[in-house]
Amino acid sequence: MKTARVITSQILHRERMTTLLIGLILLLSLSYVFLVVETVLNAAEQRSIEMAVVDTQKEIADLQLTFMQNENDISLDYAYEHGFHDVDERVFVTRNTNLTLR
Repeated sequence: MKTARVITSQILHRERMTTLLIGLILLLSLSYVFLVVETVLNAAEQRSIEMAVVDTQKEIADLQLTFMQNENDISLDYAYEHGFHDVDERVFVTRNTNLTLR
């Protein structure tokens, strides 16, 4: 026959295990909810970033079209009208590539 002390010890052990399991289940549930919310927020942010990329690509395409249209309009006469002129002497920029180790 089991003594009262052994029975009490077993009951306390079961209560601790039950409390531990309930706490673990709550912790895992909260972790799951947090991860699901983060996944949804990341998906929404990715969608908005993709839309921003599409808008930027449209703007780039429009700017490229404008550039090509304006590029065909540029001529020497146009440049002279806007203050450009021919240079008398060409000057080139060079870099000294003579490197020495000390």
